[in-house]
Amino acid sequence: GRQVYTRASIGIATSHPLGEDTGEELLADADVALYAAKAAGKSGYRHFERVMRVSAVERLELGQDLREAIHASQFRCEYQPIVDLVSGRIVALEALVRWEHPTRGVLPPSAFISLAEEMGTIGEIGRFVLAEALDQFAAWRSAGQVPPGLELHVNLSGHQVEEADLPDQVFRMLATAGVPASLLVLEITETVAVEVGARHLDRLESLRELGIRLAIDDFGTGYSSLSYL
Repeated sequence: GRQVYTRASIGIATSHPLGEDTGEELLADADVALYAAKAAGKSGYRHFERVMRVSAVERLELGQDLREAIHASQFRCEYQPIVDLVSGRIVALEALVRWEHPTRGVLPPSAFISLAEEMGTIGEIGRFVLAEALDQFAAWRSAGQVPPGLELHVNLSGHQVEEADLPDQVFRMLATAGVPASLLVLEITETVAVEVGARHLDRLESLRELGIRLAIDDFGTGYSSLSYL
């Protein structure tokens, strides 16, 4: 008795005029086009192009490499300064993950984060980044290389917010590194805040009770309703 709206992504493959394609090949090509449609933002369709097959193979290989990268400790963090435009002072550092791929060189997050989310390995990467960033930040503080009050910003994925023991994880990492909770800012995107955070407000509130601050990352690129957020 209810009207339900759903979205669909469609991949289209057309057989060769001479009938050279087998049914299995057509299904495989349509599947590749389907993933291209999803990658383009979902709720759309794409016609198969041969270049897509190359991209699919590369993505498959990258996915296999990604599993190995986690165990081979191929990830590292770089730190981007956040500057107060009025005073010109650096007020925070944001930890950004990089993948030191053995053959492809240094890869930015845009090259592998979405793949890690699909594969379910983003949680492991996120935990590594948080622990690594806190340890490095603590070392800089101990050496007097950062001014008092400087904050550390770390991105939090939707998969991490889904983990029931997230507050305990963060508390243990803070305690191990010896970093005050008041200096840690966890950033989540608008989409994660609305679609995941709304279901797990208790976890976000637990983080806040520890003294950690939460921030919306890339504001304006997802939900635009301030009242909804």
